[in-house]
Amino acid sequence: MAYENYTPVSWSDGTPITGARLQQMTTNIEQVKDATDDNPKGLLKLKRITSNTSTWSDFTEHEIIALEDETSLPLPNNGDNRVTINSYRWYKVTVNFPGIAVTEPGNEDSVFNLKICSGQFGGANTVVKTYKFTVPPYTYLNTASNATPVISDHAVKGNFPTRVGAGTYTVISNTSTALSNQDFFVSIIRNQGQSNNSPSAYLIPCADTSCELFVEDVGGTV
Repeated sequence: MAYENYTPVSWSDGTPITGARLQQMTTNIEQVKDATDDNPKGLLKLKRITSNTSTWSDFTEHEIIALEDETSLPLPNNGDNRVTINSYRWYKVTVNFPGIAVTEPGNEDSVFNLKICSGQFGGANTVVKTYKFTVPPYTYLNTASNATPVISDHAVKGNFPTRVGAGTYTVISNTSTALSNQDFFVSIIRNQGQSNNSPSAYLIPCADTSCELFVEDVGGTV
């Protein structure tokens, strides 16, 4: 139990240096270490993007953002963003997802899967967590002044592009063995429903709603 053998050591003028006093100092240091080792270490790595991705209209997986070794990239985006975590630690992977824009109607019965993964996209990786969201209906009644909608008087309209899936997604995992230079990435894939129509979509971050992926150490497991 933390601090069970902790005893303050006073060093007022004239206090002799003895083996027992030095041993108590060593014991105190160990007690403080034991009591604080499990404390969270906080943010380890963070990546932020503010530009749109290319559009896609298929049902294959697309990488959105990654923490990886980017030392070969030009400034200011270069750096090794891989994550190292000691053994027996809890860690949290979070993506602040600004949502995707779906540009036209169709495929409303499909499901988008947002995946938080460890490893490299296109290589060896493990899906840590999957979040699912669906596309809402695209039509609405164009009413004015909160009037009761009447179909014969008001055209049914579409609202494009529409933002889908915006939010903060997170997962907490633990390490039994240390992670050294670990890659993480977030991907998205659309699972086709009954409709064959597949409107294009793209990630829509900007300066005030950037897409962020970060890893935090949130404490020890023992």
